[in-house]
Amino acid sequence: MLDTGAFWTWVNSDIQRKYHLHVYRYGLGVLPYSIGMRPVPYVMAKLPELKIGEFAVNNEILAFQNVRRPPGEFAHQWGGLIGADLLFKRHAIIDLGNRALYLMADKKR
Repeated sequence: MLDTGAFWTWVNSDIQRKYHLHVYRYGLGVLPYSIGMRPVPYVMAKLPELKIGEFAVNNEILAFQNVRRPPGEFAHQWGGLIGADLLFKRHAIIDLGNRALYLMADKKR
């Protein structure tokens, strides 16, 4: 899910635990789709490999928190939110009419 109001990209904590990712930062935060609307623990870690559709986003520092699927409208598997950090860094273009997201490739690769 795309959330231009979320500063960080949030991914479900299960992924961080499954791959034993090194944690850079711990904290408390409220995410609109977190479990409840109270601050809950999160961690920040570097995810070595991430694909958004066919686009590879590698070695990004992401926030991991227990997130749940928004009620009702989403039938697909829920993984988290794409936040402003990734959108700025990858110079995103959001095409609302065609329901598309375009990201610039990482020039370091």
